[in-house]
Amino acid sequence: MALTKVGGDIIKDNIVISGIVTATEFSGNVTGNVTGTASTATASATAYSLSGSPNINVGNITASSAVISGNVSVAGTVTYEDTTNVDSIGIVTARSGVHITSGNLGVGTNAPVTSIDASQTTDAIALPQGTTAQRPSGNNPYIRYNTTNSALEFYNGTDWVEIISDYFPSGSTILG
Repeated sequence: MALTKVGGDIIKDNIVISGIVTATEFSGNVTGNVTGTASTATASATAYSLSGSPNINVGNITASSAVISGNVSVAGTVTYEDTTNVDSIGIVTARSGVHITSGNLGVGTNAPVTSIDASQTTDAIALPQGTTAQRPSGNNPYIRYNTTNSALEFYNGTDWVEIISDYFPSGSTILG
């Protein structure tokens, strides 16, 4: 039985229904504010077991899990936290802690040949910089620009060593 809503009333077969209509099942298109009670004691939902063709339009969806058998198209931003594995084709923006556990990282190339490969770019790689007091601690090898003494320096695991502190016209390099 198809119902037609006119203003605040629903009309079917010249019968006008005003107010709330309650049923165990509706067949056909349902528009307006659809609410209901879950049909099982363990489920809690406002609109339970929605189905339709071709589309169901809702405002917000809150779910503890989802199984999608087809394509998903998002017209905005997808935000999710505490994710350990992301398989992405395209651009990924992360707040912090991006770890590449397999393969090589290419900057300006789709075929990197080393762990970090920026050889296909022609500009530069920006190094970390800071004062002598801001040097990182630890026993790992580091490379950075020291703004206190205007020198490129590296840490060999024991000492900070200046790679170059002055430019000589002959192109000489001073190693510490």
